Amino acid sequence: MQEKWDVLEVLRHSRHDWLNRIQLIKGYMATGQSDQLEETITKIVADSLNEAKICSLQIPEFAEFIITYNWKPRTIVLDYEILGEPCSLKNLDEVMTVWIQNFLEKLESWVHIYEENFVSLTIEINDKTVSFFFDFRGKLTKKEDMLKWIVSSSNDSSKIRMMSYFCETEECSIEFKMEK
Repeated sequence: MQEKWDVLEVLRHSRHDWLNRIQLIKGYMATGQSDQLEETITKIVADSLNEAKICSLQIPEFAEFIITYNWKPRTIVLDYEILGEPCSLKNLDEVMTVWIQNFLEKLESWVHIYEENFVSLTIEINDKTVSFFFDFRGKLTKKEDMLKWIVSSSNDSSKIRMMSYFCETEECSIEFKMEK
């Protein structure tokens, strides 16, 4: 079950994130590292735009889970990007949230905890479908379990249509689509 954040907790986490970003900018400015400074500012702007986009999709449970995922100590860092024009995905909120919660929970148990593990999620919104692209980079300890789960999870839901998947010990890619 997902923890519900109260307003003060959300503000505390958000303030902490922004202070970290500002300290990073100040550090690059102080050391004259203009390339890293520009890259950091560009990343902050992109992250803020993606956060605004995910909030405009009318999928509050999914958006909350994605935005707050990295606020807790995790064995995986999640990054996300939203492509396409924002629209209402309200009818997909529950199935999307349950699927990604299950996936990341299982993935956390399948990775080597002393390695850097990253998941990049790209959500592409088209006229009739929403595509999800998951790219994992890190180190899996249970590749076979992950492969079994990927196949079975797409069979468990009539809304999720698995398009492709690839899985090796240090990288995995999954693509699935959902009708809007």
